[in-house]
Amino acid sequence: MAKAHEVTVLTHRYFENHMREMETAMGKLPFEVIYFDVKPIWHRSYERYLNSQLYALRWQWCARSFVKRILKTRRFDLIHHLTLGTIRYPSFLQKLGVPLVAGPLGGGERAPCGFYKGVPWRERLRELLRDGLIWSTAWDPMIHWTWGRTEVLLCRTRESLAALPWHVRERCRLMQEIGCPAALADEAVMPMPGADVPLRLLHVGRLLALKGMHLALPALADVTGRGVDWRLTLVGVGPMVGPLKAQASSLGIADRIDWVGSLPRDRVMALYGQHDAFLFPSLHDSGGTVVLESLSQGCPVLCVDLGGPPHFVDDTCGAVVPVRSGKPEPVVAGLAEVLCDWAQSRSALYALRQGALRRARELSWPNRVQGAYELIEAALRAR
Repeated sequence: MAKAHEVTVLTHRYFENHMREMETAMGKLPFEVIYFDVKPIWHRSYERYLNSQLYALRWQWCARSFVKRILKTRRFDLIHHLTLGTIRYPSFLQKLGVPLVAGPLGGGERAPCGFYKGVPWRERLRELLRDGLIWSTAWDPMIHWTWGRTEVLLCRTRESLAALPWHVRERCRLMQEIGCPAALADEAVMPMPGADVPLRLLHVGRLLALKGMHLALPALADVTGRGVDWRLTLVGVGPMVGPLKAQASSLGIADRIDWVGSLPRDRVMALYGQHDAFLFPSLHDSGGTVVLESLSQGCPVLCVDLGGPPHFVDDTCGAVVPVRSGKPEPVVAGLAEVLCDWAQSRSALYALRQGALRRARELSWPNRVQGAYELIEAALRAR
């Protein structure tokens, strides 16, 4: 952003040491930093409350007066509230004489309730409560007041856009918040394996119901019945480890899965290049950093048409299984069909590896930032 614009960052004083470390590494920060903090009224130290929603709301509200004072002596063309992350947390920087852009915002993504059939009740309850919060967003008076007075809202997904009040949606534009790591060179891609080698699949992520692996396992059992040889490396921990292991055993595929647990990022990045495809049937990730990591290493992605991953994956670098009803069975069948096709056509899978690298370059950080501000400028001109 600072390469093309004059940027001033307003942040909490807690992050001053982080900024100094960054300045030491870079030599000089390419942007100005202004620090602003608010002491909690109920405690002398604010550090333990930095992740508190109430403290965040208070900081945001007090920041309005602070920014108002800055604007009396300095001129800015745009205020971009970049770090909110979700449609459910408001910003209070509207109507200060400078256009406000918020986002990219997520948090409105959800899957049909039937997709959680068979998962532990705690996971189902978590998703049910989350669905209730998403539904309430459209009726939240603070959301109506704040986002209704914001010039442009960037939404990560169409689901988050649809969760907002109807009169706010005309101010929204679709834009993901993440960019791709530097892609490998084309010649660094793993050579095409022979048809006699098992299809090597990888999944990376915290093992929660929302990651959808309870749908992937029946699909893998299906392809096993069709004679496809495969192995799955599963990287991650979480409350679904036990249920997924039990499900794999009941499906007769437990011996084909390598449960790795947690790994440092450098080892995970190496794993992408050692596998034929990345299996990521997530049900409501608003972004999908692991998807971009996979593409950057030339590893094609198989996902479902929910949340953020479909914004990154197309038929040149993977496959997106459509969601046409509230029943999970068609999605399971769709996952199995793609895996069978990839196992039977290794040349097509190799072409997807090359396509993944091309897609990663399209989604690079410089391209994403440039695209975002072109979108913002066009939206402001249209108002």
